[in-house]
Amino acid sequence: MDIASKDAARILLQNTATSYDIRVRRDEIEMALEDPIQGPALVEWASSHLLSDNLLTADELALYSALDSSGQVDKLSELQDLAEVQPIRHDDLKAAIAELRRSTDSINEQTETLRHQHDALSRLAAKCDEDGARRRQLDLAHERTSEVEQTRLASHVDQLSQAIQQQLSQLTNSEQPGKSDFRGSLEDAFQSDDRLLASLQKLGWELEEPDPEEAVPVEKLKEVCMRLIKITVQSVRTRLDTTYLNTLIAAHQTGASQAASEAEIAALQDEVESLYAEILPVAQMAVEQQHLEPALSAVSSKNGQSQQKTMSSLTYMNQCLDYLLGRVNRLQSRMYIYKSHMQAVQTVAATAKTETISTKSINNTSRPPISALNRRPDAKSRRRSSGYQDIPPLDSLMQSLSLPVEAFEAPTPTDKARILAKAVSERREKNKDVSAAAQDALEQIISTQIDDARRAVQLLRDSIAAESSFGSVQLMDPDLDQSLAAMKQEAANLNQQLAEMDLSIEESGRSDKKEELIERWSR
Repeated sequence: MDIASKDAARILLQNTATSYDIRVRRDEIEMALEDPIQGPALVEWASSHLLSDNLLTADELALYSALDSSGQVDKLSELQDLAEVQPIRHDDLKAAIAELRRSTDSINEQTETLRHQHDALSRLAAKCDEDGARRRQLDLAHERTSEVEQTRLASHVDQLSQAIQQQLSQLTNSEQPGKSDFRGSLEDAFQSDDRLLASLQKLGWELEEPDPEEAVPVEKLKEVCMRLIKITVQSVRTRLDTTYLNTLIAAHQTGASQAASEAEIAALQDEVESLYAEILPVAQMAVEQQHLEPALSAVSSKNGQSQQKTMSSLTYMNQCLDYLLGRVNRLQSRMYIYKSHMQAVQTVAATAKTETISTKSINNTSRPPISALNRRPDAKSRRRSSGYQDIPPLDSLMQSLSLPVEAFEAPTPTDKARILAKAVSERREKNKDVSAAAQDALEQIISTQIDDARRAVQLLRDSIAAESSFGSVQLMDPDLDQSLAAMKQEAANLNQQLAEMDLSIEESGRSDKKEELIERWSR
């Protein structure tokens, strides 16, 4: 007989006797255990039946005593056939004990996992609190910096407003003198132009116009020349005719005339006709050169001097008028520029007055003191948008992502990039830890539910089953048996789903529930 089993049986017997108030001496227990015949059977019986699952507790014993005293035990025993109740076998007890041990191990593992999760959550909460404190400090520093910057900008704006008001007053005061000076300049220019126009008018009056009476002698001279040309032509023709006739008479008188041929007569007639045709141009040229051209030259020389003088005067007047037109155009453009300048000055003055008034109203608006923020450390810090703040895009992104303060204070972009890379690696590690914890928690929850269902089925079976040396163990209620079968089927389905889930996780490496938990914890 094993000494350990004997010691365990001794402890069970002593504890049972003490718990249920059974008066047995230790030497009697030792004698029974040392008995070579009954000792091993007693050890086996004590190890099998004196367990907490087989013995009644004090409350159960009190309840059974009350039922026995009231006679309910007999009534309850009559409700079922104890002969049909199958006793619990030793293998079943071992299997139940092994199942309980596995359940205990699972519970211990789940407890350890929960402890790790609690530690991770504690670290996360501490990190969040630390980040919140840093963020509040950063917001407070930004708030103070904004206060100082806004005060400086307000003073600068006040100085600029005063300078603008002085310039506006100078422009307003110089507007009337400028108008008077401009009007005086225009009057001087117009007076000089009037004097120039008066002189041009006087010059125009002094110009000589062509005398119509001078053209009459010229026309008469031309008419006389034409008459002279006609008379000269007629006289020349008369002379030719006379010479021809005299020649014919002389030839007839002498008798020396010979009959001329028709060709000679025709040639002579053509020659005479050609002489007649040339008489008029020759006479016209001779008369014009002798009489008309000298007269026309004298008249042209006389009129040419007056025309040259008139041409020079007209050229001078044209240049003067061009100068006056250009000056008027320049004055008109200057007038437009002056009016535009005055209108722009008025618009700028009105806008500046409005802006200075709005700036004063903004500067006079009361702001909450910084101490109010210190009295409310748990309040959510709100970043106020200000028109005077110029936060770089990278710093704004870092603020939105709640990155460490060292990234803001980094002097160079390389240091900022290094800090950002470190923050990214930390976030990735944190993401992996949260993912693993979420996966473990999900698996533990599913395992716990399955184990709880199995234990509930076992407890229900143990509670409604009874010991019997004959036949198999049957339940009193068939519906309850069907319910147990359904629960077993559901437990099998859950085990199958868990196996499929593990398989899908191993195949894909991802889980929708895992991603959901990761997304929820990463916010």
